[in-house]
Amino acid sequence: MERISIKDIIALSENNDKTLLYGQFLDDFYYEKEKENKYNLIKDEPAHMQGEDVFMCMLACAAHKLARDYGLKIPDWVMKSKYVLKKKYYAFDTKNKEYQEYLEKTTPEEYRSRNLMLGDTVLERR
Repeated sequence: MERISIKDIIALSENNDKTLLYGQFLDDFYYEKEKENKYNLIKDEPAHMQGEDVFMCMLACAAHKLARDYGLKIPDWVMKSKYVLKKKYYAFDTKNKEYQEYLEKTTPEEYRSRNLMLGDTVLERR
């Protein structure tokens, strides 16, 4: 069965829900046993989606964090400045100050350094 790579998410999103595709990518990544195959799922930069800066940043953050967590080479594309948000974005676009503080404390560094505050469960699947 063909696995969905991080690049495929954008390529397939014209006819499919990008959030569902992202979830499928995570499932495929976690299910994959071989390190080389895991790396192949994150190595290629996805095409840019206009007006989707937060989502594009999330993809770069995920690739960066997964590479670190699994001892893979960090793909060069994730370090591009276009994957850093100009201002902080909080999960659910929350305006609640206490929740914002919690998110800032718990968000992994790969996300926090790009101004994307999503908390410590950002890569969990249930």
